[in-house]
Amino acid sequence: MLINLHNLLHLPVITESGVRLGKVHDVNFDIENHCVKSYVVYAGLLSKHHLIKPSQIVAVTKEQITVDDAFLKEIEEESKKQIETKAKPVVGLAMSSKK
Repeated sequence: MLINLHNLLHLPVITESGVRLGKVHDVNFDIENHCVKSYVVYAGLLSKHHLIKPSQIVAVTKEQITVDDAFLKEIEEESKKQIETKAKPVVGLAMSSKK
């Protein structure tokens, strides 16, 4: 099956278990090897984007792109790392209260 860029853009991306990840916003193309390196997927205007590699894709149809459920685990692990990094307390700052 062939699909052109016009039809690929804005195609819904879901996991095998039915979790909606967003829509294809862009495609990163390796011009030296003539292949797609990743699909840029946005869940919404203010949301973070996901880069989905071709190896993570299970199926592409005219209606949607389906990705492996393992991709959700990768997203969760990345989110946990970001939360842990942001939650670390700043050491060495003393707070004083003047009355």
